[in-house]
Amino acid sequence: KMKLLLLLLLLAACWPVWGCGVRTVSSYNNTMRVVGGWNAQPGSWPWIVSIQVPWAEGTGHICGGSLITAEWVLTAAHCFINASYVELWRLVIGTSNLYELGPEAQVRYIKTLIIHEHYNNVTHVHDLALLQLDQPVQCNYYVQLACVADSSVQVSKLSPCYVGGWGAMYEGGEFPTSAGVPKILPYILQEALVNLIDIRICNRSDWNAWIIEKTHLCAGFPQGGTGTCQGDSGGPLICKDQIGDFYWLVGVTSWGKGCARPQLPGVYSSVQHYYNWIVSHISAAQESSWRWGHSSSGFNQFYKPVPTQSYRPNPCPYPRHKLVEFFTGVEQLLNTLKRNRP
Repeated sequence: KMKLLLLLLLLAACWPVWGCGVRTVSSYNNTMRVVGGWNAQPGSWPWIVSIQVPWAEGTGHICGGSLITAEWVLTAAHCFINASYVELWRLVIGTSNLYELGPEAQVRYIKTLIIHEHYNNVTHVHDLALLQLDQPVQCNYYVQLACVADSSVQVSKLSPCYVGGWGAMYEGGEFPTSAGVPKILPYILQEALVNLIDIRICNRSDWNAWIIEKTHLCAGFPQGGTGTCQGDSGGPLICKDQIGDFYWLVGVTSWGKGCARPQLPGVYSSVQHYYNWIVSHISAAQESSWRWGHSSSGFNQFYKPVPTQSYRPNPCPYPRHKLVEFFTGVEQLLNTLKRNRP
């Protein structure tokens, strides 16, 4: 009976096959370099976006972002302070190497920029922006959607968590500007394992000293050494679901004192606090109403339609090899059940 129940659970997990937060390649910790991180494997961050200013030298990378639908990217508001000609900025999706994009990479431009109406450049609260692409992306092995955490997700219980980006690899490392791109800026996507840190600890007088808001997340390590830096702004903080084999987008890289300093972890905008803001602004732009997410069981349920739904954004299918792995497991289970039948 237990084996039959397991089979039913596996079959339930298979439906529907539209998903988000699926890493097509697992993290692989090789050469240690973000700060204290390592080179990310191609396909391990299929929703990460490089936001680029085309008139800057080198890659032009200035900020990161996360693909949350086939035509919307979530990033940080401070990336667009005093920005001009944003319709000419490039968004590169589907690559880990900014110098060798490859045929799987997709380049888009900004059709609409929505900065949080209450963003404060001094306190860094509400540091979020939405970018509508000039045309939807086509999902593939290297392009998938991030899964936006809503209020039902118990973020503090999620683990492991990772940050990723093309920012400086140490404090004082140079940052791309129109004057030129220094050699220290990585062109290979960097990722690092981090821990979520209670904001009450981050707000202690010997830490960040009472400047972390409830709409923020802290992530890093008390001893420092690992975290985000200049150029990582707007990029994702992701954490693995407690049950399912997918990751939640829980934070957007916002700010920090220095880079990966002891008792000064990176600060991120907490995505679940802005879930309704994200949904309402995308819905208003699309003149429709919709929702997305995973069920609390961990089984994939990408969309949560509302009764008045009139628009269904382009979903991304699970990567083919993930489905092959799943059905191979089902086949092996069925064979085991068959052999053990009396």
